[in-house]
Amino acid sequence: MPFEQACGHSQLFPAHLQEEADLRGQGAAAEEGHILLERPRIERRNREKRAPDLLDTARQVRPVEHVRHGVDRDGHPLVEMPSNSYYYIGDVDLAAIIAYLKSLPPVDNELPERDLGLLYQLAILSDPSLIPAEVIDHTGPRPPAPEPGVNAEYGKYLATACTICHGPDLSGGSAAGAGLDLTGGGNLPDWTEAEFIHALRTGERPRGEDIDPNRMPWKRVGKLTDDELRAIWLYLQTLQ
Repeated sequence: MPFEQACGHSQLFPAHLQEEADLRGQGAAAEEGHILLERPRIERRNREKRAPDLLDTARQVRPVEHVRHGVDRDGHPLVEMPSNSYYYIGDVDLAAIIAYLKSLPPVDNELPERDLGLLYQLAILSDPSLIPAEVIDHTGPRPPAPEPGVNAEYGKYLATACTICHGPDLSGGSAAGAGLDLTGGGNLPDWTEAEFIHALRTGERPRGEDIDPNRMPWKRVGKLTDDELRAIWLYLQTLQ
């Protein structure tokens, strides 16, 4: 079934961006999309305020381009839209998220125009990934999403959104706001699987320190199932 048909769209994608999705004959469930949007796979800053804006986009044209390719309806690149990570979201998950956005009632929420300051423009020159559309291989193959399971392969898929803060190899970084090093020699060397799950459910580290929810969105990550968190833990164990 064509992806745009599964999402309730009749408008055709440009030939170089048209994507087909095997939705396993089930279509896109809005309820499941709501769960997925609350989970870290599609985390977005100020999601509650920006959901209507995303909804308007999804209802009109080419949602795949916005989420996976980081461009607006006119083909202009989007800023602060980490499509280089979202590119790897499976078709079924993305269709469910779009179906959920389309189920939201419309609201009147006029957003101001974004004005990029000089410092941000200079930062873009030194780090083109701030404009993901500039670094995505838009015609390259996208690996299929793995089947859900308690294994490292599925954990790697679920941890894709973690790379936004923790870096492409989850080794963290020194920049302001960068996440911790989640590799074997990093910040979780003595944690057990049970402590890892407990921390993401309660926001409490093994030694009792609280996790700052503004830096680590554990409340959203904690919505994952036990099996999903175990899969992520298994994947982290493979990182050196």
